[in-house]
Amino acid sequence: MKNSCIKLIAFTCLIAVSQLLTAQDTIIHVPTGGAGVLYNAIMGDVDASGDRLHPNATYRLARRQVYPIPAMTFNFNIIIDAEEGEGRPPMIVPQVKGLYTMLRQSSTSSLTLKDIMISGIGSDKSIATWGLYVAQGKVVIENCIFNGFNSGAICGMGVYHYNVQVNNSIFRNCQGINNWWEGTPLMFWDALGDTLMVTNSTFFNNTTNVISDVTWFNHGSTKINSFYSKYHRFCHNTVYGSCGGLTTYTQINSEISDNLFVNTFAMGIDTAGYDHGEGAWPGEQTCILPFSKNDSDDMKIKTGIESEADRKIIVRNNIYFWSQKTIDYWASWGDAFPPASQNPIFMNERSLTMFNDNNAYPLLEESDNIEADPMFVDTVMEAKVLAGFFERGDVLYEPVATDRTFPYVRDDFVHHYPGESGISNVAFSVEWPLAENLSYTNLALMTASTTGKQVGDPRWFSYLLTLNKTGNGTVSHESGYYTNIQTITATADDEYIFSHWSGDIADADSTNATLTIIMNEARTITAIFKNTTAIEDITDSFNSRSYPNPFAGVTVIHYSLNNKSNVRLRVFDVHGKEVTVLVNQVQQPGAQYAEFNANNMPNGVYIYILQIESNISTGKIILNR
Repeated sequence: MKNSCIKLIAFTCLIAVSQLLTAQDTIIHVPTGGAGVLYNAIMGDVDASGDRLHPNATYRLARRQVYPIPAMTFNFNIIIDAEEGEGRPPMIVPQVKGLYTMLRQSSTSSLTLKDIMISGIGSDKSIATWGLYVAQGKVVIENCIFNGFNSGAICGMGVYHYNVQVNNSIFRNCQGINNWWEGTPLMFWDALGDTLMVTNSTFFNNTTNVISDVTWFNHGSTKINSFYSKYHRFCHNTVYGSCGGLTTYTQINSEISDNLFVNTFAMGIDTAGYDHGEGAWPGEQTCILPFSKNDSDDMKIKTGIESEADRKIIVRNNIYFWSQKTIDYWASWGDAFPPASQNPIFMNERSLTMFNDNNAYPLLEESDNIEADPMFVDTVMEAKVLAGFFERGDVLYEPVATDRTFPYVRDDFVHHYPGESGISNVAFSVEWPLAENLSYTNLALMTASTTGKQVGDPRWFSYLLTLNKTGNGTVSHESGYYTNIQTITATADDEYIFSHWSGDIADADSTNATLTIIMNEARTITAIFKNTTAIEDITDSFNSRSYPNPFAGVTVIHYSLNNKSNVRLRVFDVHGKEVTVLVNQVQQPGAQYAEFNANNMPNGVYIYILQIESNISTGKIILNR
């Protein structure tokens, strides 16, 4: 009986421990890479009956590791992210040659990818077709990099009710090998979407449209739209080098704002492509954002939107630009490139007519979209990317357009940045940090967004702020990368005072404990705190002194100026609390003084800090009635 009780207790404890592990062990670490390691960790996380051992688990990968995988299909909720720290994100790559889709979402399961790099290039230089195939469940892409896919990065074909949210991510080197249309970062074809949100992201060196979220069929000169994205948001993104813009034809509830589009349609559109409708409707002016009228009955059935008057589209504060090198390349083809394709615009006549018709389209808004050169910092990068597109165009358009069969007959060709042309030269190992730098120097664009900040992906305007301190106190920010205007506060510990800031503070007031700086460059800043018990009255180059000291109620602080100067004189108690500001103004050369009236203050030690331009001195005064 005793043994039975012991066994029962042990069995009960085992069940309790098992339940505890199942409930709490939701982060599964996959610390080393290698072929099949990630696949086995995720797909093998099942019991004998095939049920998930850790439903809704997070699989955490190690930085700098490479995880080759075969095709993986998820019919369960899953999160894949990276461990905290520095260095290249964990990289998921094809394990086998000819892989069509690396990751596939099934049914209504949710998928989150965070801090991961997914590259379509295998160690054998083979290139996968798609990175991620989505279904009806929610997909969240946060701070990820998709690199080097043939057809594209994320795809949803024939999918209804997809929900895809992309933020702070990069799509690069997606370049079709056998087809002009391949290389789309985000492709939703024959699909009806509930939500497509793309924010704070970069699309770099990809061939063809940035997003295809519409189906159309070419019947002579007429496009029949048949699928829609119910809610579409494309904001604060940078598009640099592409062979198209956004397929915005059918959008019904959309915001496109604060984006930067540079050198779209870079390799040009010849007569065959122009007549086919590569850049807009067939035969119309090539443009980044082409819109069109929908079939009202079809739109109502599929989306619930009653009429064209109910479509709500906002297009504002976007910047677009084509370099002179790109324009000259188009011109070099002469009559092979129709004039309407050699001079693309942001929105063509068909689109603008819709936006200007307030009766038919009262909810369409277009404003503050301008052409401007962002003036990129890295001009070598710009030249190299354009050279790749021009070479691609030369391959595609030879022989001349009238002799080619659009758009499928061409030599295999890719030009992955920063490598050389040709499939044999694509790089399996992705350079880290990434080789591209899309920061720009046009100051007007740094405040041109709807929020008064930079247009484009804000990642390119983060600068390293290194914060140090001497003495005892705290600083409101930690060292790291910051953008825009930052307000940093220094707070002294008891028996310390904040003295001043030193380092890269530009023209900011160094003695103000609240420091406001613009993060337009890397900065190193130190907060100086001083112990109130260690400060003595001193004689310095300013001849600063207080008299009388000690004093019974009023004392006078004297100092001398050699030049006209900005002067600030503050008084603190022994705990570091500022009690008064005696001087805060420009003063003339010569002897100066300020009276400190402490009649309403308790006895004790007080500290004054005298700042003359960037020079600082301190002194101790004692109130003793």
